[in-house]
Amino acid sequence: VQLLTHKNLLVSLPAAYLLVARGITSVLPGKTIGTALQWSLALGFAAVCLFNLLFTADYYSTPNKEQLRAAAAFINENETPETLLVRCDIDDRLDYYLNDRVPGVRGDADACTAEDFPALMNRVEEGGYRQVFYFMSHKQPTPELVSRLKTEFDLVGYKPFYRTWVAVYRVNGEAVDAPRNTSRDPERG
Repeated sequence: VQLLTHKNLLVSLPAAYLLVARGITSVLPGKTIGTALQWSLALGFAAVCLFNLLFTADYYSTPNKEQLRAAAAFINENETPETLLVRCDIDDRLDYYLNDRVPGVRGDADACTAEDFPALMNRVEEGGYRQVFYFMSHKQPTPELVSRLKTEFDLVGYKPFYRTWVAVYRVNGEAVDAPRNTSRDPERG
């Protein structure tokens, strides 16, 4: 679980602002130089916060949740009972946007490293899956895993999103229609 994320820190910002304000007002109280220092610190802090909000922080300007919804819609549109969804993400938030809307009940596989690949292959063979959707969000799969996926499966399509992507692989030897709205990009990984 990631604690230092924007959505978790957003709740604690009012308390942090109060602590900073208290620190600024306690700097050299009552003196002329103290008042000038207090005003310069307050204005400097406000300028830094505004600069961070507008120019460096991308929490409010990038479509994270919308892109996750779009990835889920792509999966819902193209998934069949013979499709295994393999994920490399930080939690089960994609489940809410998928058809079942209940986190943690899907039979998806998790794979982010090459060590996860043998278990993934077992799931594919035991389940008789004809295609694999590989979903990545906020975590990067290791290059070794991506290489193994490309070696063992045929890349049928690739759908990029912001900080998220879905790669569609065909299990070797199986004839599967390419999903709609994808591009082939074998260099992405």
